[in-house]
Amino acid sequence: MELDDFKSKLCGSGNSYEFIPKSKQQLDLSSVAKRLSEDALIEAETPFVIMMKYSDAKISLFKSGKIIVKNITDQETAKKIAEKIIELISEN
Repeated sequence: MELDDFKSKLCGSGNSYEFIPKSKQQLDLSSVAKRLSEDALIEAETPFVIMMKYSDAKISLFKSGKIIVKNITDQETAKKIAEKIIELISEN
């Protein structure tokens, strides 16, 4: 997966961006959380969502592959953070 495989949009709050996979995804969040824990602070993990801190952002990563990057007001920064998360979850 890469950022081009996602649609992005500003969320209603104005300080969050949503990245939605263009094709159906089903992530194994348990194994994804293990990979992410080396670079991000995992705050909560359920079978449906991982909530974490990465850089200055709060991120929700859903089993469907949807990523919400919160506390970021400019789209380029949100894209860079989403791109890094996608890179981390795509590692084998």
